Amino acid sequence: MKKNLKFLTLMNALNEEEIAGFGKYLAVQYPNEENALKVFRYYKRFFPERQHPGKMDLSYAFKKIYQKESDAGIRDQKRIWNAFSKLYQWLKEYLVLEKMRSDRFVLDMLWLNVLQEKKLNTEYGREVIKCHGSSYYAFYDVAACLKEITFELHFKEQLTMPAHKPDDATLHACLWKVEKAAELIRLKMECERLSLYKVMSYTPGMEETKPLLQIYQKIHELISEDKVAHYFDLEKLVHQFTALIPPAELNIILRTMQNFTSRMTRREGDSVSWALRYHELNKSLLAKDVVAWQNNMTAANFQNIVNVACIAADFEWIHQFMADYSPYLPQKIRDENLFVAQAAVAFEQKDYKKVIMLTQKPVFKDERHVLRFKLLHLRALYELDMDLTDHINSFKTFLKRHRNKETYRNEAALSFMHLFNMLFQRRATKEEMLKTLEQNPNMYCRPWIQEKIGKYKQVLYR
Repeated sequence: MKKNLKFLTLMNALNEEEIAGFGKYLAVQYPNEENALKVFRYYKRFFPERQHPGKMDLSYAFKKIYQKESDAGIRDQKRIWNAFSKLYQWLKEYLVLEKMRSDRFVLDMLWLNVLQEKKLNTEYGREVIKCHGSSYYAFYDVAACLKEITFELHFKEQLTMPAHKPDDATLHACLWKVEKAAELIRLKMECERLSLYKVMSYTPGMEETKPLLQIYQKIHELISEDKVAHYFDLEKLVHQFTALIPPAELNIILRTMQNFTSRMTRREGDSVSWALRYHELNKSLLAKDVVAWQNNMTAANFQNIVNVACIAADFEWIHQFMADYSPYLPQKIRDENLFVAQAAVAFEQKDYKKVIMLTQKPVFKDERHVLRFKLLHLRALYELDMDLTDHINSFKTFLKRHRNKETYRNEAALSFMHLFNMLFQRRATKEEMLKTLEQNPNMYCRPWIQEKIGKYKQVLYR
């Protein structure tokens, strides 16, 4: 019975206006719930602060509500208990809705959550910007700090959406606000803990660092110091606590690990073993059903997974991956991405004629795909020992014309083209080419061109 009396406890916390409002809410939303409405009409007279234990007793209330004595068993009493259960849930609904109506921050954040979950990125971005100038933090207390953290997390999401390329100062300012708000909360709680310790001679137990905190501490070390040892520690933590991490959080963590392993695959030395590690990480991510949970996959992630699997020469797995996960790509770019992936696989399988056939005429809207196709096309022509002069000049002109767009991609492609032209002309020394390679760490297709330099022989005339 106590469980059902939660309704009476909650009713006692309301004022006259709220009780009247709840009565109107019930009449509009649940007009056919005759039994529950009878119980509410009887009990509302005792609130607020007008309680009468004798008249509120269930046996007495039953006689007044239903105009008869209750049976000796619990069947009749359950009519009131069931009504209490319903009324408690409806009162929670009413109070939450009233909170939304009266608190603009709560309403705005809930709406941002809805837009984010539905992946309506354009509208989400607009709403975040609209909220950015709002004054939600009337007093700088813990509640205001929590509001600031909540909103700044949304602001960070808007800053880092694929369509944006935020400047470091804006992101740093966002991070600073979150850090200061969180520090105030932490410091206040620590002061309260110390006060409790002194007043009550309280001896705190052993502090246990939460798994997610351990993981993010290690991620921070990895990003700050860029040390392989931190990556291995992070990998152990993720394997240890995977079952405890929600899919959305696991997705973010594994993306960070992917970024690191992706960089390592572009470095000299142990790049192949890092590619294999990256491939296993991708397989692990897919096995956690993170993509299925999100019900989408970005084009960049799709292509990265294919490219790394190509380096790992796991071609049977790639074909199954493309069949299983291409439906998660947005429909308008699905065919384009499959086309690019098929060309990449053909190149790694040394089917250069197929690469040339696939990359000869397609017109893409995504410039990243244009870059990939041009690079695949040029390298396939080189492997077949065909004349590249016109192709090289045409692609260099294209890159220079688009230099202001996605600069880091075009610069990486231009660096490749400079060295590729040296490779094709065969007039530079091997030492000159290796020096150029070393001076351009972010160059595209580094493993391939490094392999070609290893077999390179200079000719004086061509």
